[in-house]
Amino acid sequence: MLSTISDRKAVVTFMDLEKAFEMASGPVILVSLAEKGIQSRLLRWTLDFLSERQVRVNFQGTLSDLATFENGTPQGSILSPFLFNILVENLVSLPLGTCTKILGYADDLALITTGPWHAQNAQTAITTVGNRCIELGLKIKTTKTKQGSSLWLTDTTSSPNAP
Repeated sequence: MLSTISDRKAVVTFMDLEKAFEMASGPVILVSLAEKGIQSRLLRWTLDFLSERQVRVNFQGTLSDLATFENGTPQGSILSPFLFNILVENLVSLPLGTCTKILGYADDLALITTGPWHAQNAQTAITTVGNRCIELGLKIKTTKTKQGSSLWLTDTTSSPNAP
């Protein structure tokens, strides 16, 4: 990845998806799974897994009222990170042009934009990602979005002192 952008001016934008696991849309996840070739039986099971989950909490002998969760991936489930990654793949696979790369880890995204028009391309990429988030039922947490501009990125892997 760095070899394609080394020694060039860049804008790096760090973005955070707000309450991403809680806001993950079951129907959008199902469409993404179907697009990957997942068949109807597993899709129905996944729909059941993501739909109308009901929970109660027992705290110091007192049982809470029943709560129903309609969105999100169940916290603590081994399957939830996988399903969330299926959703986020819709963002990291966006065609943003040859001068923009997008990286994702859990609910964090990084846009790296290079080239002579890096500032304009960065804004276009941010708008594209933001619009796709809306389509997916996700929201960018603007208070945690940070941008560094006019950075020089250098590939240190070819350095004799690189780890």
